[in-house]
Amino acid sequence: PEAQTTIAKEQGNVVVDGDGTVYSVYTSASQNEVFLAICKSRCERFVTRRIFSGASGMTLAHPHPVVAVDSSGGLHVVFNDGRTVFLMSSADGGATWKDAATVNNPDDPETASASSPWVFAGDSGRVGIVWTGPRGNTYYAFTRDAFSAVRVFSYVAVGDPEPYAGLPS
Repeated sequence: PEAQTTIAKEQGNVVVDGDGTVYSVYTSASQNEVFLAICKSRCERFVTRRIFSGASGMTLAHPHPVVAVDSSGGLHVVFNDGRTVFLMSSADGGATWKDAATVNNPDDPETASASSPWVFAGDSGRVGIVWTGPRGNTYYAFTRDAFSAVRVFSYVAVGDPEPYAGLPS
């Protein structure tokens, strides 16, 4: 993708890799595109690239995209449309990207709706993602290889929105 200048609607987080390269993600003013901003060491200016473009009417500001860097310098970005959590990964510093993969299970009523995702990266391609489900529960998904053609996710519920409900006070 070619470098672009865009106006950010929802600013995501900022991370730095082992070489000092700074990465940030954000949605465009239309809120249906995700951009990656990269600033190499001695950061003089950011270069931005559109990494995802959703259908017209799709809104990706729930609340904002998030980026993580794994131990090998791979980039992992999560975002959602208020229902589905998506993961995109790049093994080459953001030059090329795997297509967006659906993280939560749309056939499971507990995880069919999702918001506020966050991504954590460990060893190369190993990624964990947390998000809030439809009743306020927190879920965690994990993939061992975010760079594979077909990403497989294991997930569990990790939080109850009312952890003390029903307990004596």
